[in-house]
Amino acid sequence: MSEEKDKKRIEKEKKYWDRLGSAGYDQLIEKQWKIYPSLLDRISEDVDAGDVVLVVATGPGLDALKIAERASKVYAVDISEPMIEKAKKNAEEKEIKNIEFSVEDAYLLPFDNKMFDTVICNSALHNMVNPQKALSEIRRVLKPNGRLIATIVGIG
Repeated sequence: MSEEKDKKRIEKEKKYWDRLGSAGYDQLIEKQWKIYPSLLDRISEDVDAGDVVLVVATGPGLDALKIAERASKVYAVDISEPMIEKAKKNAEEKEIKNIEFSVEDAYLLPFDNKMFDTVICNSALHNMVNPQKALSEIRRVLKPNGRLIATIVGIG
């Protein structure tokens, strides 16, 4: 993907997710997706106590907050600033301190190689223009024998 196309993709994705982040996306998920709480429980059960975890495309942070109950440290990223601001607010309200949120592109993660025990990408890969590029970055930051948990929720 050329640099110009990549910039356009980032802007398009940000615009889309910024709009959803400002419109109460977390409440929509919890209301419309009845499966969501049990999905988060299941994902959390697959995280080992003491893991350092990366959550890619965290949105309002619902997955990261649940994972933080088990992991020693959680880094959570999303391309949308309003989503990350909402995630920070949610963590503050729940007094969860072992999470760092930041606005990042899944195609260019700002983390060291082999840094994470587990990487989670919850219901996001199917929304990406180039999921292979995101998966390549995830592989780069995942420790050898690390765990990738990637879900796609289909409703209907």
